[in-house]
Amino acid sequence: MDDTQVRLVLRPRVFLNNAWDLRTLKAEVTKRSPDYPQIKVPITIFTGDTDNTVSPKIHSRHFAEAVPQSKLIVLPQVGHMPQVAAPDLIVSEIESMMAQASRTNAAAAN
Repeated sequence: MDDTQVRLVLRPRVFLNNAWDLRTLKAEVTKRSPDYPQIKVPITIFTGDTDNTVSPKIHSRHFAEAVPQSKLIVLPQVGHMPQVAAPDLIVSEIESMMAQASRTNAAAAN
């Protein structure tokens, strides 16, 4: 346990906040999902195919299908923390999106 961040997760306030997020997730997603098609900015969605907290089949794929300018990246054998499993890929995607936004802004200014 000394080599992990488990102690951070088990702090009472953090633990209770995480439990509340899990408890309210389905209702919040259900409430917000009709608005997904109104999102007009490019979005990249990262998920692990073994995420048992936020199911890729239920949440990520649905979100990607509903948002017009989305890109879904499903990482094999990765759980709920794709940013930990593949930080270089995530940084690369963010940099790519930033470059695309800069090109789009420059073209709009001309």
